[in-house]
Amino acid sequence: MSTDLRQKILDSLKELPESGKAFAEVQSADESVLLRWVQIIDDSPDSLKDWCKAILEFKKWEEQNRALTLSHKIEYLSCCREGGLNAGTLVSLTDLLLDYLKEHGVEE
Repeated sequence: MSTDLRQKILDSLKELPESGKAFAEVQSADESVLLRWVQIIDDSPDSLKDWCKAILEFKKWEEQNRALTLSHKIEYLSCCREGGLNAGTLVSLTDLLLDYLKEHGVEE
């Protein structure tokens, strides 16, 4: 993976408030995790910025609950989006995340 892809993700995070912890997580993430994330983003109706906002919301959840790997968060968000699409609703990825966390929690 080129550094351009990682930088594009980091640049999207920089535009959002309180992105420091997520920024560090993406900066140190394995290439395979970032490639998987980009594949998921390409297959979703959400923009990179939408995904970054949802990751930041997940980081807030972690502060009150437990830490998850970036890979786990990405896969969970993918399931949230898929569930939303299957239900015929197109709400924001962040709103889907909050609903799923409240209704289902996160399994190990």
